[in-house]
Amino acid sequence: METDNNFLLSPFNNAPRHHWWRVAAVLGGGLLLIFIIWKTFNPALDATGRPQGLFGSLVSVFQKTLAQDLIGENDDRINFLLLGIGGAGHEGPNLTDTILLASLRPSDGKVAVMSIPRDLGADIPGLGFRKINEAYAYGILNKETEGGLNLVKQTVENITGLVIPYVAVVDFEGFRQFIDSVGGIDITILNSFVDNNYPTKNFGIKTIAFTAGLQHLDGERALEFARSRHGCCNEGSDFARSKRQKLILEALENNDKVNDYMSPRKILNLYDLFKQYVATTLTIPELARLPKLLDGVKPENIVLWQLDDGPDGLLINATINEGFFLQPITGTWDQVTRRAKNMLDLTPPKPLAQKLKIGIYNATKREGWAQTVANIFDRNIFSIQVITNYKELKLTSFVETYNDKDGPDLDKIISKLKIKKITGDPATHPELDASLILGDDSLTASSFK
Repeated sequence: METDNNFLLSPFNNAPRHHWWRVAAVLGGGLLLIFIIWKTFNPALDATGRPQGLFGSLVSVFQKTLAQDLIGENDDRINFLLLGIGGAGHEGPNLTDTILLASLRPSDGKVAVMSIPRDLGADIPGLGFRKINEAYAYGILNKETEGGLNLVKQTVENITGLVIPYVAVVDFEGFRQFIDSVGGIDITILNSFVDNNYPTKNFGIKTIAFTAGLQHLDGERALEFARSRHGCCNEGSDFARSKRQKLILEALENNDKVNDYMSPRKILNLYDLFKQYVATTLTIPELARLPKLLDGVKPENIVLWQLDDGPDGLLINATINEGFFLQPITGTWDQVTRRAKNMLDLTPPKPLAQKLKIGIYNATKREGWAQTVANIFDRNIFSIQVITNYKELKLTSFVETYNDKDGPDLDKIISKLKIKKITGDPATHPELDASLILGDDSLTASSFK
């Protein structure tokens, strides 16, 4: 991770002195950060409810004497921004792969987490209209922004209308090493899936696969399981990814080595690990207070929101200056602001049936034709996974289906376009339900306009 000039005990080893402490990996679900803080600062209790051993007693005294109320406690709402980056060796190492807005209501222990998409277009102070995942990286490179954490905080505050006093960012390498430090995790994978587009450290992609059933995952495999975004078999959505991340959280909770982390040596090891990979604006006294606030949080009191372009979403796809962005569907941030301000009191919509994942391939000589045709698809029903050129030119258009998941929605498109449908080999495109190959006939057919 590169230097962020606001902080000390961070991955940014040359930064000036400021408040830092041990926090943990931020997953897409955003809960591991809270989980490790709780494990680090909350002493293990014996059968009588007292802290175990001398070290547990010292931690308990530390909490009582040093703890400081968090900003927002008096208003019964504490807001956090949780970020995850790929780190060194990845293309765009400081682009935020994960952006989560989390709110804690201490009075009833309720937590709401809103996932903000990387492709959301927003005005970044000092940079202008860009994808929101660029804010942190730009802030690191430009001292006048007062650091990456501050710049992404300002950007999210501007679109949500919330005051966000606390920000944390983690290099996912820290998560991988933490999982390895506790000997890996045992997890029951619910669905087998393949992802042919998982990013690698050398700026490429590779294929990863997981088989349903009980599996033991080391840090690298756990990270792949958590971060996969392009899996087949209904595992390519943000909702599916969130479910996988919750499974990892449960596996960590049941890991005896994690529960045995309350010793001076292991705490120092944890500190040494995370000071390399994690940064936060939380001070030590505030971190000492946080576990007490989290004691009342139960899994059933955690609600997850997706800020997206789905059927109940507040966003829409937009092409701006030849770039792909997500934008508020109304043209203003009003709905997003209302959702953010009220997300602790609202009930998220139940997930609808998985969108059909399709690829659109241009088999003509007309440049950009696949992108043009993509605009006729209802994004509430279809998830466009691939828009690119086909391997060869074709005179006739056709649809190739996989996984027996074409269904009536795709049949309507096929009927509208007046093209034929063939059955393809699922192994060639495990991440897709269907491919539309655009031949020369599509250039003149009125149905494609």
